Amino acid sequence: VTIVKLYVRRLYSYEGYLTWTLPATTEMILSSKILVGMFWTVVSYLVITLGLFIFVMVLSLIVGGFGPEFGVIWGVMIDSGFVGKLLMAMLYGIPHSLVNLVYSMVLLLLVITIVNTSMIKKAKVGVGILLYIGVSLLLTQLLSLFIKVEPLSVWVNENILTGVAIDPVNALYQFFSSFTITYNWLSLVGIVVYYILWIVLFVIGTVYLIEHKIELE
Repeated sequence: VTIVKLYVRRLYSYEGYLTWTLPATTEMILSSKILVGMFWTVVSYLVITLGLFIFVMVLSLIVGGFGPEFGVIWGVMIDSGFVGKLLMAMLYGIPHSLVNLVYSMVLLLLVITIVNTSMIKKAKVGVGILLYIGVSLLLTQLLSLFIKVEPLSVWVNENILTGVAIDPVNALYQFFSSFTITYNWLSLVGIVVYYILWIVLFVIGTVYLIEHKIELE
């Protein structure tokens, strides 16, 4: 919601009128807004994550701390290599996450531009929401036609936990060790390229709406 208000205010309000009088190209102005939107989105996620972390820490203090069991579990997770696998999976997902974030910002900017043209006379908010959701679902379904294999898959042997009653620490070690993460780089590259193509098309469409015959209200 904050990003939507930011785009509308900075581009298609009285403040936006001043924005378009700046000595900069349309592409430069749009790029700056996309970067600002990405920045505030990342900041929002970080604030939420930090808030959850603080909540867990405070809750643990209220109930008397994590206890020695937490240290044992954490040690098992490290010794079994689970933490390393998890970090590797997070690094692997960074390109997809970044491209997806840019894609979301550019699509949002295109939709906001469309609903602020003379084509949309009424119910701009409703039309914008339906348009954004509709395009997102359509392109996601289209992607599934080309990418048949997930870029990352996880398998774990849950049957190992049947030995918890005998040796819980060893059972946990075996459980975390059994985590197998499979990476499909071809699928990852395909997804990234797919979204980059749509990002380019969305930017071209947005620039066209702003610079050509469709009148912005």
